[in-house]
Amino acid sequence: MYVFHVNDEDYKVKFGYGVLYKSDLIDRVVNVTSDANNPAESVKNVIGLTAELLLAGLQKNYSDEFGYETDEEKEKQILKVCDLIDDYEDESEVDEETGQKIHDGFTLFRDLSGELEKNGFLSKILGETEEAAKKVNATVIPMDHKRAGRKKS
Repeated sequence: MYVFHVNDEDYKVKFGYGVLYKSDLIDRVVNVTSDANNPAESVKNVIGLTAELLLAGLQKNYSDEFGYETDEEKEKQILKVCDLIDDYEDESEVDEETGQKIHDGFTLFRDLSGELEKNGFLSKILGETEEAAKKVNATVIPMDHKRAGRKKS
């Protein structure tokens, strides 16, 4: 379980089955940086997805404070979560060597997507999918011998 600390409070972030079932968050996390031709769009996607991941992770334990029923209510909760992320960044200490904040939206995205991947059945599915992809790639058979113009021996 990931703990998000902001405004002197600890929020326990947990990705419940219900939220994952009703959303496309898994697909979006997997594909978020896939648009290498448009880095600005990738950054925008990471920012939006960070807020949605945090909201989804807060649903399990904090539905009274962060719950929603309609798309309009969801947008209000997203803005509330964005304010929390702003506070999170404002409270971050600065690394003396780099001069950069230790916690920012990107580190939060990395932590949240890492927590999502650790989520029980999801980590198993991702692991099995990765293994299957490796096997498919490992069993590619060269087909040069079937090119037109080559004589069979």
